[in-house]
Amino acid sequence: MTADFEQALDQAEKIIDEMLSDCGITAPPVDVRELGKKRGLTLSENVLEGRRGQNFKFRGRKYVEVDSRDRRVRQNFTLAHEILEVEFEKISSSAREKHKLALLAAPFLLMPSNWFNPACLTHDFDLIEIKDIFDSASYEAVALRMLHVEPGVITVHDNGKVTNRKTSYDFHIPKKLFPAEQQAISQALETGAKTVAADAAISTTAYPIIEKKFKR
Repeated sequence: MTADFEQALDQAEKIIDEMLSDCGITAPPVDVRELGKKRGLTLSENVLEGRRGQNFKFRGRKYVEVDSRDRRVRQNFTLAHEILEVEFEKISSSAREKHKLALLAAPFLLMPSNWFNPACLTHDFDLIEIKDIFDSASYEAVALRMLHVEPGVITVHDNGKVTNRKTSYDFHIPKKLFPAEQQAISQALETGAKTVAADAAISTTAYPIIEKKFKR
């Protein structure tokens, strides 16, 4: 991570910790709907075109809307993002800067470091167990959040293709899957169970996640 990234994230996490403390939220999962209400926001769902969510002021009140067609966990991420945009008004007047910082920090509101980092270590980075604790976030968000705890590679393989692949290593990771990754994915899909595989290049764990009516 760059120094600018770390500085921005540190600033955002301090604001997040204050928000959680002020709202009396002391353990996961973080209910962003309850948090938003306690911050004085009016929350609603609507059919939104071209965006997942929005925040605005009307007659002295602050509103946050999310797309009613999105899954609950997708709405939670959007709510986290929009709530943080409102909170970040205290540190920036730039809409672009607030948006960028909120996008960066939203996973840390759903999965605060003070709780998430120890959970990863206690549960040996087991995706299923950690998702059970931080249930207001999606499986994908939980997996990607782990990259901020220890270096690694997270790959989302959906319907036969890679839809997301990120790393927190400071060296290049090829887009093409390693043989061990391909093996782990095949076995996980075949058995319907968590699978571990390794070769000379990489050790990997695959989780078969099946979600009904999933929409990316």
